[in-house]
Amino acid sequence: MKRIILFLVLIIVACNCKDFPQDISQCKTGDVKCIANTITDILHTQFKGHNGLHLVSTDPLKINSLELPKNPASPVSVELKFKNIVLTGISQAVVKEVRGFDADPGKSVFEIYATIPSLTLAGPYSVNGKVLILPIVGEGKSVIKFDDMDVSIKLKTKVVQKDGKEYMEIQRTKLNLSPRNIHFFLENLFNGDKTLGDNMNKFLNENSHDIFNELKPSIVDAISAIITAVANGPFSKYPYSDLFLQ
Repeated sequence: MKRIILFLVLIIVACNCKDFPQDISQCKTGDVKCIANTITDILHTQFKGHNGLHLVSTDPLKINSLELPKNPASPVSVELKFKNIVLTGISQAVVKEVRGFDADPGKSVFEIYATIPSLTLAGPYSVNGKVLILPIVGEGKSVIKFDDMDVSIKLKTKVVQKDGKEYMEIQRTKLNLSPRNIHFFLENLFNGDKTLGDNMNKFLNENSHDIFNELKPSIVDAISAIITAVANGPFSKYPYSDLFLQ
């Protein structure tokens, strides 16, 4: 009987105590090719969320509010506000490369490089200010579409000890977004004046990269905070070592 009990104890110890989900592939630490493929697969197949991973829905991703404050020193000096907006397209991301994810989370770097074919931000907006020397005012529906987006993500982490095991906690995300093409559409500019609105949308799209570069810091800050919260779900549930094949 003692041998049977000892055998059962060894089986329990050998298994991940929190039963890592069987439908999620695991990789060895440092196997960057496998890890890149696994992250891509999770984005493609689990974008509605995964309870076992503590992963929330990522596509569509709902953002309650996003505010871009007016900067009088900038050529794009606008107060732009979005509410109840929806970000779609993350589920089509392809992770091209990862770095780090080594056995020792305290010494490893965590970097992810991906591309997203099409990323769309849509929802109610309000704007007031000027773009270069042109005044702009409006309130209504908006769509901002980014094509062929290159994404780089660098995670600043720390190790947290819980129950004698090491968990990884993401403290901050450093994000960079580089779209090849950008398309703006702001409905109901200038209180519905179609001529002025069409001309302003045309101007926005002809200068889309310059305008995006001015708005980019605020957009990056908002999305970085979301990435940090989403990624901390799996890391808070499982010890770091349990995320990988032993």
